[in-house]
Amino acid sequence: MKVLKVLFTLFFASSFPDPGYVQDLKDMSFVDILRLYEDTSRLSAVRENDVKFFIFNRGVEGVQQYHGSSDKIDHQKDTKILVHGWLNNRKITWYKNVTEAFLAREDCNVIQVDWNRVARSAYISAAVGTKAVGQQIADFIMSSDLDTARIHIIGHSLGAHIAGFAGKALKRHNKVLSRITGLDPAGPYFGIFWQHPEERLNKDDALIVDSIHTDGGKYGVDFALGTLDIVVNGGYSPQPGCIESFGMVTTLGEALGQGFCSHARATYYFLEWMNGGSFVCMMCPHWNSAPADCQKRLKLENNLDGTITGICRATTNKHAPYLS
Repeated sequence: MKVLKVLFTLFFASSFPDPGYVQDLKDMSFVDILRLYEDTSRLSAVRENDVKFFIFNRGVEGVQQYHGSSDKIDHQKDTKILVHGWLNNRKITWYKNVTEAFLAREDCNVIQVDWNRVARSAYISAAVGTKAVGQQIADFIMSSDLDTARIHIIGHSLGAHIAGFAGKALKRHNKVLSRITGLDPAGPYFGIFWQHPEERLNKDDALIVDSIHTDGGKYGVDFALGTLDIVVNGGYSPQPGCIESFGMVTTLGEALGQGFCSHARATYYFLEWMNGGSFVCMMCPHWNSAPADCQKRLKLENNLDGTITGICRATTNKHAPYLS
């Protein structure tokens, strides 16, 4: 049974390109994994109650908020909105870590978006559903009367494109987000460079659209799509410290962690970046520019103001702390 579970899970995991669910899958029973497979096999429309919002600030912890109700949100403070990727929910570790880091650093609102029911569907279904999820986030922002000039949305993988769709929906109402950060925006379905920018995250979705690229051409896109694109360690897998080979693994958790390590690494880089770490960048004209073509060297901190644009090629350490 253990061998069957490992083989089934490796096949299942390799079929769907988002690593965020690794922390959940490795602890699942075989029955749980079968149930998850059944969930991913359905295709259905996105309903309003499929997207949930949980509010955190220094006076509120994890209270669910509904459309049109904003009594737990402090409108005098900046708001950070977190959007997870495929097969995840709000219990994912990076949500907890980033929420705690934001609240330790500043007195703000953090909204954790949980689109779990849509995320637990076949990848193509979840990818198509990102537009509707983004619309619901925009609707929530407007019904809660939040100031878009004080909103920063952070999305990982499919969540990055959801953030983009939220930005597009708000712009149709003449409202512009302050910032979107895409953490290795998902490549499959979205990673076709000739695909129209309106069908994915793009540089016009907020005043500042920055992306951290770690697994281009595999689970992430391999082209620039923001006002600032941080191409880390070449932008491709394996990232330093990620050994994407199953030759030496002894547990299911190791296998899953290695297979999706590079795609997930963007969340770790972002956490260090917002906690005071810096990317040491060479500004380049193109994604694959030769080092000789990259001229300006700078230390990139997280407090972006929109003056730095283009493609930043950066390197990291192999193990934490990753940034300088």
